Amino acid sequence: MDPDEYLSRWNYNTSKFLTLVKQYYAPMVAKKAYSSAIHYDNYVTVTSKKATIWGDLDFKKKRGSSSTYYNQTLHAKAAFGRSGSHYLSLYDKSNKWVGYLNASCVQIEKGGQGKAISYGKYVTIVKSTANLWSSFSWAKTGKTTADIFNKTYLAKVEYKHFNGSTYLSLYDKKGKWLGYVNKTQTKEGSSQGGAALPISEYVSVTANDYTVWRDLNGKKKLGISSSLQGKTLIAKAQYNHFNGSKYYSLYDHNSKWQGYINATGVKKTVIQGPYKSIKKYVTLKKSGYPIWRNLNFTKKLSNTSYQLNKTFLAKCEFNHFDGNTYYSLYNASGVWQGYVDKAATATGSTAGGSAYVYNKQVTIQRNYPLWKDFEGKQKLGTTAKLQGQTVLAKYLFHHINGSTYYSLYDNTGKWMGFVNAAVSEEPDVTVTPITVPANLYGVKTTSLNASQKKFLKQLIAIAIPVAKKYGLYPSIMVMQGVKESAWGTSELATKANAYFGVKADTNWLGSTYTKVTAEQNQGQVSAAFRKYGSLAASVEDYARNIVAKPEFYSGALRKNAATWEAAVNGLKPYATSTTYLSDLKSGIKQYQFNKLDSIK
Repeated sequence: MDPDEYLSRWNYNTSKFLTLVKQYYAPMVAKKAYSSAIHYDNYVTVTSKKATIWGDLDFKKKRGSSSTYYNQTLHAKAAFGRSGSHYLSLYDKSNKWVGYLNASCVQIEKGGQGKAISYGKYVTIVKSTANLWSSFSWAKTGKTTADIFNKTYLAKVEYKHFNGSTYLSLYDKKGKWLGYVNKTQTKEGSSQGGAALPISEYVSVTANDYTVWRDLNGKKKLGISSSLQGKTLIAKAQYNHFNGSKYYSLYDHNSKWQGYINATGVKKTVIQGPYKSIKKYVTLKKSGYPIWRNLNFTKKLSNTSYQLNKTFLAKCEFNHFDGNTYYSLYNASGVWQGYVDKAATATGSTAGGSAYVYNKQVTIQRNYPLWKDFEGKQKLGTTAKLQGQTVLAKYLFHHINGSTYYSLYDNTGKWMGFVNAAVSEEPDVTVTPITVPANLYGVKTTSLNASQKKFLKQLIAIAIPVAKKYGLYPSIMVMQGVKESAWGTSELATKANAYFGVKADTNWLGSTYTKVTAEQNQGQVSAAFRKYGSLAASVEDYARNIVAKPEFYSGALRKNAATWEAAVNGLKPYATSTTYLSDLKSGIKQYQFNKLDSIK
């Protein structure tokens, strides 16, 4: 028979036949004498972890264990027969000799890619610098990892190629094969979610009906997103899922994990959360809360202790990452006042702010309008016919306009209306200013300009009778008025007739004026001050305030202090400045205000 004709029947030629002889028959021939090497030239994958790699065929020199090369592809250049077995002479990718290994411990491969090893893992493409191969002859698919960057695929098989690289065989969610990719271009995931891609982004949960997952295989649920809706959380990892969707791994401000959620159910934001427009009148009800300039909490504007019971308009709110809600506050003039924790406020239904249960009998002293609402649009009448009568103030409201209002009821329980709380105060001014001589009773004015002299004359005309009525030293009262108001030019003096800087505490029911002020221990803070209708009202309220607080100022009363110097020492709690008292004393001496103390 013609051998060439016979081989052609089976689609072979002589060259292919000789190759098969080398591959299968030559190792058996080598059994006859291991001393003769048979040319082999095949790629093999090491399939055993327990075999010895020999340095000679007398089995006296060990080079290592096959476990070192398990599943690795090596080049078998020669075969040797020995004791009924055959051994392969193996080389690595650097052409470095590895040793002799029993051929039963390897699997002969068709190419340098080696054995197809079952993998079955989800991987995410995390680099964009390699080709996708359609074969291990390095035919390109026409795509690179840049085309599928950040996407997740199923790697069914891996190949540990002789060149030292590992290649994965990729499939998409429809089972379509994409090609082979170098494993270095991927990151392995523990589930269908693929690899965790570290991020650090604040997100606000916007969906209320999304599933929150415990895993990314879609088998374990944690709950529904309605429990997280509106909250600001941090996404610490992103998963580009095998199904084509993106998922975030969410944590709260205590680093407690909240679950996985589809990215379409959230909105990226900043640490304070998204801006939410509202319109609420809120009253500051709790002290000790900072009022912030920003919601990174790096700058304070004030403290609620300084503006307690004041009402503001909250125009927007933020559900902050720290778990709290913050309001952005505006005063009656529309001027922004800062951010405050919602927990420090109480919400009112109108510009009057939050109702405070008062339940006190008040005597009507003045004629004020009675209002049906807090918008100043519906008047019920006035208190003219009620003067001298006592009625029940069941509720108190601190209006955004700075005034305090009573909700009045008569003795039958009938509501009478809202009225400014000043209706029950004694008149602002109960003394008559005196006529001051041109020399201002001999006080020293040589260093003063005309406007300062004019202000000083007005102040003395009121201070002397007020000091006499309340038992105070007029020298101190005048010096404080000069110092606190900067000779009548300060912001408080010109805009609020407040010449003594008296803060609006919870006992003050009149109007207020808010401004930034410097405190010894607090720095620059925004605080509410008492507001008056005139210089005379400011002077008299100052005196009433001193007399009404004997626990603080008893030492400032004339009956308890033999000299004005001693009385100044009694004003120690008046200001936080450590030089306040010494400044008063030096000023009184400089202008000789002590001469006013002897005026009858």
